[in-house]
Amino acid sequence: MLNSDINVDLHIHSRASSYKEPAGLLESCGEENVDVLLGRLNDCEINVFSITDHNRFDASLYRTFRGAINEGKYANVKCIMPGVEFNVAFDDRHPDCHVIAIFDTKDSDGNLDAIATAIGSRLLGKKDVYPIAEFEQLLREIGLATILIAHQQQGLLNDGTKPRSLSSSTEDAISFIKYGYIDSLEYNKPRVQGILLSEMKDLGLKGSTIAGSDCHDWAAYPARKSGEEPRADYKSRIRALPTFKGLALSLSSPETRFDQPPIRCRDCFVRTLTVGNQVVEFSPGVNAVIGENGVGKSSLLELLTSEKPVKHVGDIQKKNGIFFDKKLQGERVEYIKQGGLQSKHENREKKDGGIFASSFFPDVDNSAFEAAVRAYTNEMIRRVEKNIKYKLDKEKLKEVSVRLNVDLEGDTYYFQISVPEDFTEIDNPHSEHERSLKLISDTLAGELASQYYAANQAESEALLEAKDLIDRVLHEVREKSTEVELERKIKNGISAAAQNYKTNLFGTQTAADQEKNSYRDAKNSVISSIGAVVGDVCEGARQGDIPCIHLPDECGARETLKKGFRFLTKTVYADDPSVENSLLDSVMTTGFKTPAELLLIDTAADAEKAIKSHKAGSWRDRWLECMEDFIVAQERTTRTISVNRNQHVGSTLGEMSLAYFQYRAGSNADIDVLIADQPEDNISNQRIHSYLIDFFNQMRGKKQIIFVTHNPLLVVNQDVDNVIVLEEGPGETIEVNSGCLESGDILDKVAEIMDGGREAVERRLRAYGKVD
Repeated sequence: MLNSDINVDLHIHSRASSYKEPAGLLESCGEENVDVLLGRLNDCEINVFSITDHNRFDASLYRTFRGAINEGKYANVKCIMPGVEFNVAFDDRHPDCHVIAIFDTKDSDGNLDAIATAIGSRLLGKKDVYPIAEFEQLLREIGLATILIAHQQQGLLNDGTKPRSLSSSTEDAISFIKYGYIDSLEYNKPRVQGILLSEMKDLGLKGSTIAGSDCHDWAAYPARKSGEEPRADYKSRIRALPTFKGLALSLSSPETRFDQPPIRCRDCFVRTLTVGNQVVEFSPGVNAVIGENGVGKSSLLELLTSEKPVKHVGDIQKKNGIFFDKKLQGERVEYIKQGGLQSKHENREKKDGGIFASSFFPDVDNSAFEAAVRAYTNEMIRRVEKNIKYKLDKEKLKEVSVRLNVDLEGDTYYFQISVPEDFTEIDNPHSEHERSLKLISDTLAGELASQYYAANQAESEALLEAKDLIDRVLHEVREKSTEVELERKIKNGISAAAQNYKTNLFGTQTAADQEKNSYRDAKNSVISSIGAVVGDVCEGARQGDIPCIHLPDECGARETLKKGFRFLTKTVYADDPSVENSLLDSVMTTGFKTPAELLLIDTAADAEKAIKSHKAGSWRDRWLECMEDFIVAQERTTRTISVNRNQHVGSTLGEMSLAYFQYRAGSNADIDVLIADQPEDNISNQRIHSYLIDFFNQMRGKKQIIFVTHNPLLVVNQDVDNVIVLEEGPGETIEVNSGCLESGDILDKVAEIMDGGREAVERRLRAYGKVD
């Protein structure tokens, strides 16, 4: 398990480099001085080092160092890695490059001797170099897994010619990095490292950078020699075991191994798993649980998160003696069960359904839309009613007549009351505006009652002034509306009283009085009809343009911005350029689908034909019912997610799952532990490699991550801190093993158990040859 770091310096010289250096410089750097260097390395907390002489290899020196380290006197120094600094000519038209080769000798004396024998003293002169073909042949003769580190003292794209640098030795330096020939670049200044990292990111190169002291005087370590200041960066801090395999894995995944923040094991993290007599540790970082199907991986997560597991899981616990040092529960722990995201996605139309809960998406305020649609509909109905009334009034005017008769103008014995037919038909044009103003006033009152504006006196006073102005207008409109309603009540009372009076007179009048009353009714009917037609004509002249629906900008859509995500709720009408056309198309039949066609209606029969609905009731009621159905349909919402406002997240299960892990990667304060059973489900290998691994890496060091997986990319390429391997033991019991990728046989287990595991391991380590 990777819980700590090691410091590495792979660039130290010994007396064997003397043939290329000034006389006497390396005189005190031989076998008799091993303790001097080890003491300095120990003081500087160097855990892994290498003696990399110029084109030479001293096997005896390595044995002496190894023996001294094994004595345990230098607690910080863990191992020495065999290496050589070669002068390599990549292109005979350019200067040579210094290339450090680190070999995997597996602590074999025979392999040490093989390196020394193969190299010998082939290069004698100070300026002698290996042409690239001879260099490659030499590595084949040595026959060991090898890491190649090229010097780079400037940016890769720099036009300068810094000596010994890869970019100065070939015009194709980028390809040597891109295709894995060179495993890492050694820099000499922090500024150069920054340039290299930036360039490699821009070029899409997955390369690493490493520092070294280039020490030529062991007593002066970490300085290059006595009297000089040490390099600002003379060592590299990596998260790895102090082995060749650990170094190889670090160089192939620098983003997870180099200069990582300290791992802090928090009280809320699980630390140990006990299976029978076996105890394995969890990393505070990324833990992958692997094993054959049916071995109990999902059951392990259930036992970790549930106080009362289902029966078959409880049986597995009893049979194997499975215990954790703590249960992971509560709102600071997120557990995604196998198929959990799929189930949420399939139920996304239900309340609070979907991978992202409904609470992520804001509600849309449809009040402006509803008010506009209802106002438009009421206005269109009013105009159609006026058209019908106008036609009826004209027809009635044709039908009524009276011949003036002075003899019938006289008084009757009883006082006569005549009430026009439309006496009580009074419109109240103020009531709708009264309701609208009351809503505005109440809204402002609610704002003032909140504490939002308490700290800003100017805003609070402005709101108070606005409410006062609205209330004044509301008072005026309410008085007008009240007057109309009072007039309606009074006239209605008068009409009822007049009708009652006429009923009481019936049978008490003389024939002469009845004739006079009939005459007066006929005359009043003519007068009323003329007045009605004149009124209709005057009102028609005042109606103005055909109405339309105007909605505020962005009406029908709302968004919430959260941790780089945009959660958008949008109604159907939000994207409708002409709501009134859609409304009429939904409500009206062919021939009545435009305002102009609709306003030609002047009979109740045409109005009946115009409405699509066949429900019972008047045409007006059916029109209003259709309008309400239209409102419901238009207020249906769709929810979409975007990243950084412009990168739309697709609606497929794979895309939504990936987006969910991306959201979790950006919300490090929400939870402490993420547990997932097969997070790779429904996500393609390409997207796992390109995105999901990065999302988990963003959470690394901030959350404890535990997942069960069958995908080797999430183990090998993810470069997990800890692999927990479950295997079937005797009597259907569970055997457990754990460690980081470079621990023991963990990589072998990944290769054996996981589909595609061998290929994933080989791809990662291919550049170094066979690494056991």
